[in-house]
Parts: sequence; C-alpha cells; structure tokens
Amino acid sequence: MSKQVKRTTQLVVFMVRKVGMRDAVKVGTFIVAWGAVVRKLDREPTYQEYCDFWGSSRASYYRERALLRKVWPKDENPQRVWRWVEDQIPVKATKQDAVAALFLSGLEP
Repeated sequence: MSKQVKRTTQLVVFMVRKVGMRDAVKVGTFIVAWGAVVRKLDREPTYQEYCDFWGSSRASYYRERALLRKVWPKDENPQRVWRWVEDQIPVKATKQDAVAALFLSGLEP
C-alpha cells in the first residue's frame, strides 16, 4: 500500500493566486518587513512600533494589512505567517534567506 503524499504549493504561487503578482510581492514584502521588526524587538510589535521602525504612516500600514487580509482574511497582522516563515529557515538566516523561504517554501501557512 503506497502512502499518499500531500501536494503543496509554493507560498508565492498561493499568494499570486489570491491577489495577483503585484500585490503578492507587496504582501511578501510586508511579511518580511514585519519580521525585521519582530527580530529587532524580540516580540510581536504594535502597529505603531512597526510604523516608527520603518518611518511609514498609519495609512500605509493599514493598506499593507488590507492586502495581507485578502490572502489571509482572519489575520490581523503578519505575525502568524512570519512565525511560520521563521520556522522554515535557520535561526541565523540572513534577510535574503528569509525572503527565499517566504517565496519558495512548499507549504501554505
């Protein structure tokens, strides 16, 4: 008896199917940017801490979050997805490794 293997989709393909290529890149960028703040603070940031870290406005944050919620409607921020991405990469990974993990991982969070 053969074991059934679950077929998975690369995360970038999953996001593109949900929102198109342009917005998928924006969502991916938001997730990685959020992760940079998480790593700096060593905890989940507030939206204000995220904005202060990147020098962005509240309106920009909410635009980014609205795109994220088109992909994952129940998520208030990228924290859950970022935790999943971090689980896929080594602890001392560079930012480039984090981006590669985000876009090339074969599992959907």
